[in-house]
Amino acid sequence: METFAEGDDVAVRCDPGDDLLGSIEHAIERHDLQDATVVGGVGTLSRLRVYYLDASKLSRPREERDVVRAEPGNWEITSLSGVVADSEPHIHVGVHEGSRTLGGHLLSGSPVSALAEVSLRRTGLSLRRKADNDDVQRLKHR
Repeated sequence: METFAEGDDVAVRCDPGDDLLGSIEHAIERHDLQDATVVGGVGTLSRLRVYYLDASKLSRPREERDVVRAEPGNWEITSLSGVVADSEPHIHVGVHEGSRTLGGHLLSGSPVSALAEVSLRRTGLSLRRKADNDDVQRLKHR
């Protein structure tokens, strides 16, 4: 994994075996990206690990409403987007393999297969996440 920065832009190059989320977190720390946006990303994953919120269980505890999927395969990243608030990434990924398309909140444990490249941009906003009454983390301005 290697990162490159100029001005408010940071690029992350992930090599085979690098954890995608871990690499992004490393770039956030290395370049002190308190608040940023994920401009986009491309690449391939040998295993996808994501979770999504089962909104029909919104009143249930978080561990009962978050559905975790861990899927081996040859996943092509079709979309990557997100927000970094107070140095914490919230990243969504969409992937495709053959006839399967999956997506959700990116979790660690999603290793890069051939390559991955991610672009981040620092923002002047002061952001944080705060749980609401349903324990859903919502973006707030500090």
